[in-house]
Amino acid sequence: MIYKPNFKLIIGDREETQNLLEFVVVLSAKFHTQHCELKISNITPGIDEKIELYLGYEKLYPVFKGYITDVSDKQVKYIKAKDEYVKLQNKKITASFNRTTPREIINSIIKYPKVLSEKSFIQKHHFPIWNESIDTALRRIQKTWNLKNFVWFFDIEGNFHFHEVKKLKDYKTQISDDVIKVIHPRKDFTEVSLTKPTFDIYPLYSIKVFQKTFLVESVIHKYSDKRLNTTLKLSNLS
Repeated sequence: MIYKPNFKLIIGDREETQNLLEFVVVLSAKFHTQHCELKISNITPGIDEKIELYLGYEKLYPVFKGYITDVSDKQVKYIKAKDEYVKLQNKKITASFNRTTPREIINSIIKYPKVLSEKSFIQKHHFPIWNESIDTALRRIQKTWNLKNFVWFFDIEGNFHFHEVKKLKDYKTQISDDVIKVIHPRKDFTEVSLTKPTFDIYPLYSIKVFQKTFLVESVIHKYSDKRLNTTLKLSNLS
């Protein structure tokens, strides 16, 4: 069976349902920044314009929300975009925290709705931030407290997540066997290609495939030659 999805692209205040030729959306907890690349025609986008992409069948799901970071100057436009995290990479701050924990720092410097780890931090450190990006500060937090198994990113609704991967138990879902196209066991993860793309699964979802439980590392939507494919990269949980 061939599944033909619908899509809606919003750039600024303009809505587009026809002139999207190709795209790749990469959602990954490990990359911090979610990003997409699009090939479009008959549209003139601008740098820093807000962009949203919705996919689905009977219902449209948001699969990417962010800002345009690069546009090719050609008749057929190639667009690169990043999600809300690009603001954390660009915004410089200066602050000082004394005898503090990662939770206290993040609550102060991240001005978005947050979903933070429940981990109790016994160690408290002096933590100065001097004219550096929030992204750099987050990476120093990871190094200072030795948080090797922590990831942070924005979800599709703009909530900032800061999680210890091994202890995540929240989201649970299951993929039916009939939508699994190919499974490739890799060295560090399992790659699953789907016959029917899914639009409501995101990084750090706990997912069951053939009665085994995995954690979704990355979700990749790729549209080319009028075909849409979804690939999941999964880490073993059981």
